[in-house]
Amino acid sequence: MRKVPVISFVAPRSGSGKTTLISQVVGRLSALNVKVAVLKHSHACDVDDSKDTWRFREAGASGSAVLTDSNLLAVYLPDSTLDDAIRLLEGTGCEIILCEGFRRSPIPKIILAGTQYDYDALSSLENVVAVVSGEEIRAGAGAETGAGARVPLLRDSGDVARFILELVREAAPDD
Repeated sequence: MRKVPVISFVAPRSGSGKTTLISQVVGRLSALNVKVAVLKHSHACDVDDSKDTWRFREAGASGSAVLTDSNLLAVYLPDSTLDDAIRLLEGTGCEIILCEGFRRSPIPKIILAGTQYDYDALSSLENVVAVVSGEEIRAGAGAETGAGARVPLLRDSGDVARFILELVREAAPDD
């Protein structure tokens, strides 16, 4: 079981506004003193062939990392999974982890759907918890997931931040 709630934002294509929305939600949550970490899915990343971290890996290191003067930490862990990355971020003391992408994962997802067509392209995804759209999607008050469950239709970053906080409260164990 995860220690920190994780929610992923997905959209049917690049340029749909995921990064913008996540940035706005992070800003809103941070303003409420909620510590948020973000994990972005990327299909490719330049490998540092013949550089130091590559040489360490080639020598047999089980992982390698580089920390820059500007506090950028790049970590290479062979055979890493999404769960590995989440566990790494959990160690930062964050209270919520927002992901960009990972549409095929079991993580709860918020779909960004500019149109009904966008929503239909993603409606069969697993574990959809909400839809963000400026237009009405299906019945208007909420959209139906591929499994037929109703999910809320959110309009903007404020709605999304409030929704995430409510999800986190509902998932928190009773003290």
